Amino acid sequence: MYRIFVVPEDARQIYADLLPDDIRDEEDLLIVAGEVQVGKKMECAGISTYTPLIKGAWELTFIHVAQQFSRQGIARGMLDYAGNLIGSYGGDMLIAAYPETDETAGLSKCLEGAHFTASRNGALIKQSTLGKFRKGIDALPEVGRFEAVPLSEADDELWKDLQDTIDEEGETKEEGVFPLLHDRGDYQAAVSMICTGDYERVKGAILFEDIDGIVYISYLFAARESTGVISDLLKNALKAAEGLYDDDTVMSWHSVNPLADQIAERLLEGAGEIRAATVAYERKL
Repeated sequence: MYRIFVVPEDARQIYADLLPDDIRDEEDLLIVAGEVQVGKKMECAGISTYTPLIKGAWELTFIHVAQQFSRQGIARGMLDYAGNLIGSYGGDMLIAAYPETDETAGLSKCLEGAHFTASRNGALIKQSTLGKFRKGIDALPEVGRFEAVPLSEADDELWKDLQDTIDEEGETKEEGVFPLLHDRGDYQAAVSMICTGDYERVKGAILFEDIDGIVYISYLFAARESTGVISDLLKNALKAAEGLYDDDTVMSWHSVNPLADQIAERLLEGAGEIRAATVAYERKL
C-alpha cells in the first residue's frame, strides 16, 4: 500500500532530485505517493506538481510514476487527491497541456481515466528562425494606431487590465477559448508587448518565452474591433527582438486557435516546420 500526501515547503528538498530543474523550485503544490515497501526500504512511487493560474484554474505541470509501480492506480490517486485539495482551496478546474507524441499517449489515457476531457486537440507548434519571421512581419501593413508597451515597462495595473480584458472577451465567446495566462515572470519581458488604445484600454498582447535559447511565441491576444493591433504587436516585438537575438535564433509559434495558425502561415510563407501537435485536457472540480 502507499499513501498520498502534500510535501511541505521546508521538506521539498528531499524530493528535489526527482523533479526537472525548471519545476524544482517553482511549483506551488507538490504531491507525492510514497512510503512503498521495497525489500527493506521505503521508496517514492510517484510525484506530481501543480501551480495556480487564474480564476480558480490550476495546471498540472509534472507527473511521474516509477516504472516498477506503474499500472497500480498511483497517478490516478495523486490526481484525485490534488483535485480534492485544490477544490478545498476554491479552485474549480485542473488543466494539463503538452505535446502530443507516442511518449505522452500513456499520460492522455491516464488523464481520461481520471475524469479529464480533451478541450483542444491538434493545436500545432511551428518553428522557424527570426530571419524568416522578419520577412513576413516586414510585409505587414504599417498601422501605428496603438501604443505598444514592453512587458518590462508595464506596471501591475496594466498587467491586471490585460487579464481582465482577456477574461471579459472569453466570457462572451461561445467556447471561452482564450488560453490562460501564465505567471508574468514566465515571459520574456523585453520583447513581450501589450498594446493599448483609447483611454489606455488594452487592445492586444503578444507574450514570448525564452526556453533554452528557443524563443516561443506563446500567447497572442487581440481584442474585438481592434483592427491593426496584431501588426503593431508584431512589428514592435520584432524591433525589440532584433536587439537581443540574431537571425538564426529559433522561434516557435504555438498556434492554439485557427486565427493564430493563419497568422503563422502568413508570416512564415508556409515554410514553418511543424514541430509537434499539442493537446489540452481539463477536469472540472
